[in-house]
Amino acid sequence: MKYTTIETKSGSYSFVSETDADLSTSEGRIEWFCAHFDVAPPKLQYDEDEPTQIALTDELMEWVKREGVNLDWAFCGRVSGVLAAYRERNRVTPKSEEWISLLGGFDDQEHDILLAGLMLIVKSGADIDSVMRGVAEQIEEYRAGKTQ
Repeated sequence: MKYTTIETKSGSYSFVSETDADLSTSEGRIEWFCAHFDVAPPKLQYDEDEPTQIALTDELMEWVKREGVNLDWAFCGRVSGVLAAYRERNRVTPKSEEWISLLGGFDDQEHDILLAGLMLIVKSGADIDSVMRGVAEQIEEYRAGKTQ
């Protein structure tokens, strides 16, 4: 399979295009997945009674679990489960929209200040109210320094 490489702000990203793979079979989808994510393929065994059907062995199921492969996609070619999981994980809810609105105005330095405060709370058990007051003060000081 052919790799495509693109350059992003955080570095190069290589992937195998879906158009360069045979996604009409389970074997093709597994091959594409392994090439795309640079993982070793599982050992496939076939059902004795139906020699064209892949047996869902314990070893294969462990591979599926370890690599995060969607069973519907890999073995049936259905993408609805993958899309539903993606949508659930990434859709904007009213609560996340509130956070996005709140944090969207922060620059990188302000994000770092907030993250440091949250890490202090999580790692040391520091009092959240006092830490957040300190975070707010640091952000105000930082903003005041930017306007001078």
